[in-house]
Amino acid sequence: MWNNKKVSLVDTLVSENYVHHKTDGSIAKGRDHVRNVLKLVFDSYSDIQWSIKMMVAENDMVATYIESDAKHPKNAHFKEAFYHRVKDGMIIEGWALPVKE
Repeated sequence: MWNNKKVSLVDTLVSENYVHHKTDGSIAKGRDHVRNVLKLVFDSYSDIQWSIKMMVAENDMVATYIESDAKHPKNAHFKEAFYHRVKDGMIIEGWALPVKE
């Protein structure tokens, strides 16, 4: 979905009742939130590529550590940790945290 910019997969992978916990303590809900985030990232960094460095799953939780590279307007490198709760093959809840060195 991310590297291939397939926003259409949101309906296949994300529950319509998805809840995203933001770092400021607020909550965003629904697939539209995920679509909006994808659009913002793709519009801002047209050449961005993600690389999964580590992924661990236990029960209904998946933790993923990723690194991404992009140019806008200069080279950028991001590190993030994502935590997702999955039910019946759909992502129902998520958290994204920047990783600082």
